[in-house]
Amino acid sequence: MYKLLDLFSGIGGFSLGLEATKGFETYAFVETDAFCQKVLKKHWPHIHCYSDINNVAVNRGDFDALCGGFPCQDVSLAAQGNQQSLLGDRSGLWYQYLRLIEEGQPQWVIIENVEQLRNKGLGIILSQLAALGYDAEWHVIGACHMGLPHVRQRLWVVAHHNSYRVEGYAPFPLQGLEGLSRGQNFRSFEDWLRESGYFGSGLCRTLSGIPNGMDRLKALGNSIVPMIAYEIGCAILRYTEGVQDTNS
Repeated sequence: MYKLLDLFSGIGGFSLGLEATKGFETYAFVETDAFCQKVLKKHWPHIHCYSDINNVAVNRGDFDALCGGFPCQDVSLAAQGNQQSLLGDRSGLWYQYLRLIEEGQPQWVIIENVEQLRNKGLGIILSQLAALGYDAEWHVIGACHMGLPHVRQRLWVVAHHNSYRVEGYAPFPLQGLEGLSRGQNFRSFEDWLRESGYFGSGLCRTLSGIPNGMDRLKALGNSIVPMIAYEIGCAILRYTEGVQDTNS
């Protein structure tokens, strides 16, 4: 079971998808928005939520996996005026994300952001991860790849600490996920929840992965498609099982 620290948690899409694999358990959330904090408290009442990533202190071994989509305002197409990329006030929070990776040394790191990050900071992020000992891969995956009725292309990065690497067994779980479509197997998001055995949460009730009646555009805009996190989590677990088989 991977212990998960969920950064920039929003309404919990990452944790919902990863926990549905039965291989991840959320250790703590980090979320500053008051409305989103209420949603997290409702569905994860016993999980602590930090309100400011700048004040989060961790030790090596506190968690095994780190996930989150840091703010995209300074790298997205919607940015106005002088676009500062990772040097902006909001997207610059990536450096707090990086600090927690360095301090916690998790085995896995999962990052989500807008597609435009490819040209506005991805190279910097990959080089910084490599400097900390992480091998990484990335793909653009859209909601439409999961059979959902909207495009919502997002950049996903999965990094694996090379100290856990088994020779001859490269940890690249995203291979094969690009262009994937679960629409052939699942007619709707509700079908996926039933199939995964995680339907009881009630957090995600519509095809977009957003609860009915949520009128906070900020929470909606910052959300992810939990099904993609689920697929990535399953790929990580398949890799883990392969390593265990190799060592046995």
